[in-house]
Amino acid sequence: MFFIFVFEMVELSITRTKFEPKIGKLSYALGRYQKMSRSIIPINENFYLILTIDFEENNFNKIIMEKIIPLIQQEKEKFVTKKNASM
Repeated sequence: MFFIFVFEMVELSITRTKFEPKIGKLSYALGRYQKMSRSIIPINENFYLILTIDFEENNFNKIIMEKIIPLIQQEKEKFVTKKNASM
């Protein structure tokens, strides 16, 4: 069940890429639920980070933009697939 949920999140994020020329590249998407906040952060065209944050946390934008995304940028080269490596 969880795998299907994650797959749908990533599929929706990929679908958004067709709008990039008009709205810009996705930094992250956030969903706020009653008990948690969930975000999906693209690492590259093949990898996504799915992150859950306690619902009571109100500084999610600051955490994502100042801590998570810089860490992803720093470690981005470690996310390579065999397909990308052969290019």
